[in-house]
Amino acid sequence: MADIYSVVSATAGLLDITVRLVKYARELKRSSGTIEGELDSLIEEARMLEGVCNIVNASYDRSFSRSQRQHSEKRSGGRSPDATQGLWQGLWQDIAQIISHCRLIVQRIYDILIDISQPPPQGLPKHADKLVKAHRKRSKKQDLQQCRSELSLYHSSMQLVLAIINREEEQRSKDNTVKSFENLAAQLGIIQSHISGFGEFPSSTGDARYDKEALSALRDLETTISNATKLIAPPTTNKYFKTPQAVSSIFTGREKLLQELRHGFIQSPEPLRNQMQRRFVVYGLGGSGKTQFCCKFAEDNRERFWGVFSIDGSSVKSIKKSLGDIAKLAGRHPNADAALDWLSTVKEQWLLLFDNADDNDVEVENYFPKGIGGHILITTRNRAIRVLGNVEPAYYDFSGLRFDEASSLLLKASSLPRPWAPLWESLALNITEVLGHLALAIVHAGAAIRDRLCSLHDYLGWYKRYWESLRDNEKVQHATSQEAAIWTTFEICYQRLEQKQDRTEAADAIELLHVFAFLYRDDLSPKILTKALRNIQLEAESEKTVATVEGSRSPQKQSILGEKVRQILEPIFTYVVGANMPPPLPSVLRDGRQMLGLASREDRIRGALRELEKLSLIYYNENRETYTMHPVVHKWARDRPRMKLGYQALWADIASQTIASSILLPPLTGTEDELHHASLFPHIDHIQTCRAEINTKVDLRSHKSRLPRLMKVYPVNAHRVRMSAKFGLVYAQCGDFRKAQQLFAEVVASLTSTLGLGSPRTRAAQTALAAVYWEQGKVDEALDLQQNIATTCEEYLGREHPDTLRALHKLSVTLWQQGRYNAARKLQVEVVGGLKKALGTNHVDTLEAMNNLGNTVMKFYRKEDKLEAFELLSEAVKGMRELLGNEHLLATYAKENLARASCLMDDQDLLSPALQLMREVVATRKAKMGKEAPWTLMALGNMAIVLGAQGHYEQAERVLTGCLAIVERNKPVSASHIGVLFGKQILATMLNQQERYNEAEKILTNLIHDQRDMSSRSHDFHPDRIVSMVELARCYERQGKLRKSIDICNETIRGMENTAKDGHPFIGILKEARHVMERVVNDASADGTQLEATVEVRFPEWLFKVY
Repeated sequence: MADIYSVVSATAGLLDITVRLVKYARELKRSSGTIEGELDSLIEEARMLEGVCNIVNASYDRSFSRSQRQHSEKRSGGRSPDATQGLWQGLWQDIAQIISHCRLIVQRIYDILIDISQPPPQGLPKHADKLVKAHRKRSKKQDLQQCRSELSLYHSSMQLVLAIINREEEQRSKDNTVKSFENLAAQLGIIQSHISGFGEFPSSTGDARYDKEALSALRDLETTISNATKLIAPPTTNKYFKTPQAVSSIFTGREKLLQELRHGFIQSPEPLRNQMQRRFVVYGLGGSGKTQFCCKFAEDNRERFWGVFSIDGSSVKSIKKSLGDIAKLAGRHPNADAALDWLSTVKEQWLLLFDNADDNDVEVENYFPKGIGGHILITTRNRAIRVLGNVEPAYYDFSGLRFDEASSLLLKASSLPRPWAPLWESLALNITEVLGHLALAIVHAGAAIRDRLCSLHDYLGWYKRYWESLRDNEKVQHATSQEAAIWTTFEICYQRLEQKQDRTEAADAIELLHVFAFLYRDDLSPKILTKALRNIQLEAESEKTVATVEGSRSPQKQSILGEKVRQILEPIFTYVVGANMPPPLPSVLRDGRQMLGLASREDRIRGALRELEKLSLIYYNENRETYTMHPVVHKWARDRPRMKLGYQALWADIASQTIASSILLPPLTGTEDELHHASLFPHIDHIQTCRAEINTKVDLRSHKSRLPRLMKVYPVNAHRVRMSAKFGLVYAQCGDFRKAQQLFAEVVASLTSTLGLGSPRTRAAQTALAAVYWEQGKVDEALDLQQNIATTCEEYLGREHPDTLRALHKLSVTLWQQGRYNAARKLQVEVVGGLKKALGTNHVDTLEAMNNLGNTVMKFYRKEDKLEAFELLSEAVKGMRELLGNEHLLATYAKENLARASCLMDDQDLLSPALQLMREVVATRKAKMGKEAPWTLMALGNMAIVLGAQGHYEQAERVLTGCLAIVERNKPVSASHIGVLFGKQILATMLNQQERYNEAEKILTNLIHDQRDMSSRSHDFHPDRIVSMVELARCYERQGKLRKSIDICNETIRGMENTAKDGHPFIGILKEARHVMERVVNDASADGTQLEATVEVRFPEWLFKVY
């Protein structure tokens, strides 16, 4: 604390001079009216200053008493003062200085008033006396105004500092509202701006001593305000809040550590250059309460952070998944890089809870946001992670709770009424000591007592019996004493469920616990189960319809011998692999297949979840309406000592089929289903990992036993094939095309061997596999598969059948991707004509085919082709708007192509509607796909083309550079992807139009090299590469590099002549351009002149008309 005598004496001195000033000013006002207005203001300001002095005394008394208490606590072994104590004491010292400066100013005002009111020289008449006083007033007016202004400033500053002191006093017992933070911060800003302007007013008296003192006082005041700013937290409104767990209602203990962490960890709002990213580690045993402690810290300090985010640090997959979820909040592409970039750039305070960072093989630091902002709390069982803490003491080491905290937690968890009897407290101490004071074990012990499986008196007897039954188990023999304690408490809770198996809820709860053990432990949504119930009935009805349709078809191709043999053997195969048997499912879902009454089945699900929640085996997250399992509980449920390998395989299969049952395959899916599928991605990934581990263990045991492995753990049957197809669908929708390809390939192989190529199911699987090839840029593989599908359809259904036409349409799109426009156009003309005849013009398949035909025709660049493309695309857009609505994703593709076609037409009036179309497309894709989804970025690239057509080259460049920066950061596709190369191509064109030729030349030179090697090419002269070469020739010509331009023209012409068998409109234009440049070069060679200036040469217009 500041010296009490300095504050009290300064306050007393200021009060004395203030009282004298008020008294004299009132007497002066009565005796003279010449300065009445100024005197009124002075009297009011002095009275207010007197009130502030009284407040100072009262506030200082309170603060001095608190300081004495803290000093006493420190001497008695309590915690040391917090990190802000130094600033706290400094503020009181600053107040003492402010009071001293105020006294100087008040004394100065007093002297000015005495000078103004001096009696006139003897002998002057009365009216002359008034003139003399008026003259004195004018001469002192500027000094008086400056003194008054400074006095008002000090008065406001002292009030504000006192408000901050009082607020901090209140904050130590309860956080104040965000509004008070905003008001104080605003006032600080106003006062600081006033301070900066005060040094500009010169004194009219020429009193150098006074000027020096005033400036020194202002500097002191500025320092005081700066110190006050460090104490006050910036106004924050929490916008994002997600923690790994909800804080338990019986959270107990570690209050002092929470308070210490708050004062030492949360960053003060200092200038950016003085900040650092603050990191703290909570290290300890599994089940010691690390995660709950961090969640409690986040909840208590929620309003200090704009965002609280959670990362599951247990593996690289879970880290990336968590960061992807964070990126979605920002509207960015859901991947790790996007999230890290976002958190690195936001100015607001954020907290990142990095939970369960235990794996030695995971470089945790690689997933910290870059820069100096933010706060990161890490929980870990890995000692090596402790070095990542950079805020003293860097880490906390959690083993168990204190004795009193542990017994209190057990009594709370047991729901025993207060006041607790001494006997209860004694029994609780004994129990918690056996449990190692571990919070998780204590909570589960309390759950067993609360559920009346046992009591406080006999719990230890139960515990010892269960431990004796487990200790000889191979899994337990290698466990630590703490792990054994936790497992034993879990087994007691599990036994409680087994004892109640005569009740449906308990039996269902055991089964759901086994299912959840093989899912991802977070976001365990009841919707998985309720959707599975509903989907079972939907799929059963769909199967009947499909069977009827397939049975009524009369294939054109007669079954050959192999097909007939397959038809004979199929029922036998079906019986052997169990395809006619229902899939393995939990009872609540299996019963739902056979009985009506979805509401009663859903009630059973809710009852089972309640049973698990009562025993603390799962926790409910109210904000997300999902459940979570503690990592230790999750692992125990999967690897229980009594869980044999065979049972693990069985429950992993049941969990797989449960997830699969909640997924619908097309055409039953809708937008809501796609969102649900995305939420299943981590569960499917976890299941697949578990199944692979179980297969490996079975293989190892088979090898050791020297017995042949006659059958797979998971034999192929219809249910598992359908499951693989559904998992592949989810992987594809979530962008993991590699895993989707693997699963779809397995499905295709299974269906081909059992149903044959002629089955619609086989063709559907092949079509899905081809789409995955296409998305990965494996165009050759996609093309081969699509040709096989089209051939099979034609053989079995005929050339004019809608399914054959759909297969030909997909084939034509792949041909277009390869740059084989002639072949694509020929197929698409046939497809559009056939679909119009079979389905009608206003069918969605017909409109989609018309859109793709228009896009292909546009690539031929002749005037008649451009007009035809424009008409086709206009009709497609109109039809899709009427049939699907303006915001359907299929409609966006047609609108995008129509906007591109508008840029090539000889009509500038089409450009404004084209820009509006692209704005609609961008808005729709941002809303439905995300701001940084690849197709959204493609739309922005096409909008840049329209902007360039309007002559807004700089704006188009900004759009393109923004898109390419996102692609570089997020890497949703490779740098050699055709879409990325197309974006660079447009950018180079915009640079050319701005006469930034060096930049354009560099991009185009690299681009031409990359396009020659891109995977979608069918030869070295893909149309996109030809366009880049045309643009580079234009770039060289405009720089006067005619010989280089001629060389590029020659290479481009040769390439087009070799690939475009029917000719290409660019060939004639380029030959004419080459001829003009050769003539200039020859003339220059003949004259001996240098080629410095450019010549007027016309190059092909491939993006837009240049007016």
